[in-house]
Amino acid sequence: MCLILPIRHLEYRYWYPIPIQYGYDPLLEVYVLHIWGSKNFADALLRVGAKAELLLYDGRTHTDIFVQDPMRGGKDQMFEDLVAIIHEGDSEALAKDAVAPPRKRLVPEFMLKLAGHVSPF
Repeated sequence: MCLILPIRHLEYRYWYPIPIQYGYDPLLEVYVLHIWGSKNFADALLRVGAKAELLLYDGRTHTDIFVQDPMRGGKDQMFEDLVAIIHEGDSEALAKDAVAPPRKRLVPEFMLKLAGHVSPF
């Protein structure tokens, strides 16, 4: 899950994973991605009149949505969101998207979970 960290963490301005240890079993590592950069970028685009929307995917890290999820096949929420934006206003394309077959799985799940645990990002 992407969370906004308290003000005391503002010195981190990039997408660094931070292990959260308080309140959890010390053997578990829970990573939180800083979203300040994305929020600031979306706000800057809106200020100059661009169309911008910040989409956050609950329970997903940045490597999940860009790497692991596309390899899982089936439904990929970010892909569907992007296609909906691209085909906005084109009812024929949106109708085709609605009946498109699910994508094929490219990698077994255990490999994707392993990649999520060893990823340095």
